[in-house]
Amino acid sequence: MNRSIIILIALLTTLQAFPSDTLRLSSPSGRLTLEVWQDHEIKYRLFEDSRLILDTSIIDLIPLGAPALSHNNPIRTHTTRQVAEEIISPVPEKRIHIPDHYNALTLSFRQPYRLEFRVYDDAVAYRIITLFKDTLTIQKEIARFHFPGNPSAWFPGIKKRPDADIYHTSFEELYPLRRLDSIAPGEIAYSPVLVTDITNSATGSPVSPTPKIALTESDLEDYPGMFIAGTGAPILIGDFAPYPLQERLMPGEYPEAIVTRRANYIARIKGNRTLPWRVLIIADQDKDRPSNDIVYRLASPSRVADPSWIHPGKGTDEWTINVNLFNVPFRSGVNTAIR
Repeated sequence: MNRSIIILIALLTTLQAFPSDTLRLSSPSGRLTLEVWQDHEIKYRLFEDSRLILDTSIIDLIPLGAPALSHNNPIRTHTTRQVAEEIISPVPEKRIHIPDHYNALTLSFRQPYRLEFRVYDDAVAYRIITLFKDTLTIQKEIARFHFPGNPSAWFPGIKKRPDADIYHTSFEELYPLRRLDSIAPGEIAYSPVLVTDITNSATGSPVSPTPKIALTESDLEDYPGMFIAGTGAPILIGDFAPYPLQERLMPGEYPEAIVTRRANYIARIKGNRTLPWRVLIIADQDKDRPSNDIVYRLASPSRVADPSWIHPGKGTDEWTINVNLFNVPFRSGVNTAIR
């Protein structure tokens, strides 16, 4: 092949991979780098130390009776800011003083939307901000996560109950390790879902050190929680339960309401508000995940004006107070008995 043609092909590939309007934002240490651009939908990808760990992924919001985020809605302005603050937890869990260091990118559009990204050294998150005057009905939110290669995930797939739809779950499923392309469309799990064995899409070899990415959300309020669905490809998507229109109370020891009819939309919300954060937690070592408190960092501040009355106490779970346990081969309740 002519050397000039080879150079031209390489140049075109580069231009396709890095659109001219791409916005880039790195974490405070430079470990993570986010690229964002607009090509109909908002698209983004993520690098760890220059290695691709999240391929081209998509963000969109489709309201009823209003333009979608992706519809004829170019980016008008963008702003960046650096934040180095400290959160003091009123009820400490992992720690009382929580460093909150990140770089932020906010996009403003022609239509009444904003989109905010935050890039931490241990996570990346984004949220959609709506700026409508009146109530807004959300038909669909698109959160598409495309992973390079064909990694696997610890995927707690929900088994549909015979008396309810797939969105009714006790959040007690097993966590089998499955290749992403084996998770069929329509299979859903609750979050978090941990993706592992991420490979280099160009070479097919594992990315080293091998990062693991947990998909979850934060600041969820007055909005359906995000389930994670398969696609039969190395792509996971957000899935949201449609709004309940009718319920039936099921009898039994623990009565519960079962949704019997749903709307063709997922939420009716105040038109001017922030939607929940979509969160990617990135860690190369398993020991770094339990200590990660990014969900807390992204959550809205507590609205409890005086938390001084909150103190630790004894749990009332039936497994610890010896209630409703029968025919088990151990002494239940709070004790130090050795079987």
